[in-house]
Amino acid sequence: MDPTEVVNKGVKRAQEPKVSESEPRLRRFIDKSNDGVWRLDFERPISLDLPAVEQVELLYRYGYLGEVNQALADLYGFDTPAEVMGLRLEEVMPRELPTSIPRLIQAAQANYRINDFESIEQDRYGNRKVFQNNFVGEIEDGKLLRVWGTARDITQQKQLEEETRLRSAMFEQVPEGCVIVEALSEKVVYSNAAFTRITGYTASDIPGIKLSCLQGADTDSDTVSQIREAIASQRSFQSEILNYKKDGTPFWNLMSISPIRDTEGIVTHYVGILADITEQKRIQKKLHDQRLQLTHVARVAAMGELTAALAHELNQPLTAIMSNAQAALRFLERKNPEVEEVRQILQDIVTDDKRAGEVLHRIRRLMKRDHSQFERLDINQLVEEVQALISNDLAIKQVKLSPRLTPNLPASRGDPVQLQQVILNLIINAYQALSHLDSAERQVIVATKNVDDQAIEISVTDNGSGIEENILDQIFQPFFSTKEAGMGMGLAINRTIIEAHGGRLWAENNPGKGAVFRITLPIAPGPHTTKVQ
Repeated sequence: MDPTEVVNKGVKRAQEPKVSESEPRLRRFIDKSNDGVWRLDFERPISLDLPAVEQVELLYRYGYLGEVNQALADLYGFDTPAEVMGLRLEEVMPRELPTSIPRLIQAAQANYRINDFESIEQDRYGNRKVFQNNFVGEIEDGKLLRVWGTARDITQQKQLEEETRLRSAMFEQVPEGCVIVEALSEKVVYSNAAFTRITGYTASDIPGIKLSCLQGADTDSDTVSQIREAIASQRSFQSEILNYKKDGTPFWNLMSISPIRDTEGIVTHYVGILADITEQKRIQKKLHDQRLQLTHVARVAAMGELTAALAHELNQPLTAIMSNAQAALRFLERKNPEVEEVRQILQDIVTDDKRAGEVLHRIRRLMKRDHSQFERLDINQLVEEVQALISNDLAIKQVKLSPRLTPNLPASRGDPVQLQQVILNLIINAYQALSHLDSAERQVIVATKNVDDQAIEISVTDNGSGIEENILDQIFQPFFSTKEAGMGMGLAINRTIIEAHGGRLWAENNPGKGAVFRITLPIAPGPHTTKVQ
């Protein structure tokens, strides 16, 4: 029998002049009911002609619990029904609780016959609980004599519903696309609004689709394989991946997947989070292209500094070639030319030609604008090649360059052209700082050494006036220059290049005089080459 029917029978019983024969059985049923059964009695009847608000006020003034079963006592935290009987309405349903007054007004307006309405009440310890109620009033001559009712504790259910609501709201509010995918079918069972906005798929498209529908012609197959491997091994995974919207528009997203396990540890679903990073990738590419352009401009500027020296270096082999060619012609014009002499002259021409070719090769290599290519490098060899490129300019400027290279350095890894550019720029800066010294005093030292088992160091030291302490931290900032005609980009570009190699570039003053610029580069872990776009 439904508890509501029990209440109705109770009202009917109260209206009968004699106790029916079924009352003992009804009493036993009420006592054994899993739902709380109660009767609210009043010290005096309440007129139903009064406004609902005034009726509620009288409910609180005159109402008390006159009958309860064990289940209701349990709901309120009491051991026996006797402890509950006599409690005032205010004690179990305080006015200040949010549903108390509105629900009682609703009951009054319904003439005290109402089903399945929720109320917030409190137990003997002050804990708030949510009850689902049914009750009916006993009315006689337009007055409310008492109210019978049932109550069921739905506190946990409401808490779960609230947690579910808040979680759902959280998913809907986050800017990243969120999906829940069934593990076995790999079909999407839930997605938030951000996912539809990012992918272009509507809410009606989502149920039953697979995330593989986002993949397209240029989606990286290696990343897809890593995703499949992560799912197969039931582990989390995160990576950048190029996907495609419903209309075919490509977009980059940072995607992460994580398994969801049940109470037995079995993976039942995966949660996927997609952050649209298309704009960030566009900005990164733009900055990368700009950096390439700036580094190229810096290389061109550096070569401009060496123009006179390079012209002199090229002029020597070209002049020698011309002289030897003329000499060979004169030998050949003789009646009996000395073949051995001509052969030697031609060998000299070949040697001088190679010498000029090497100069042009070094210039071409330094001036190229290719993408960076990282490879295993002998840092000492890089320094020696820069020294060869700059030797004539040093001679013209009357600067002594002293290499102090530690032999048998471990290999580093990087782009040889970019690193040579940095070394070249630092050497040029160093000897430009010596122009105020007598030629005999001008000295630049380029040194290499092994810092530890993780890094090697390159240092460029001059014996000039040093750097003012208050600008030591500023010289690597873009557009800051101590030169009147300087753009202030050289050192900023140099530091960017070194940091892209996983290294560090900084400057400090010598204890004596002059300044030293130091570069640290990581030691290469093993032989391999990779292109960096």
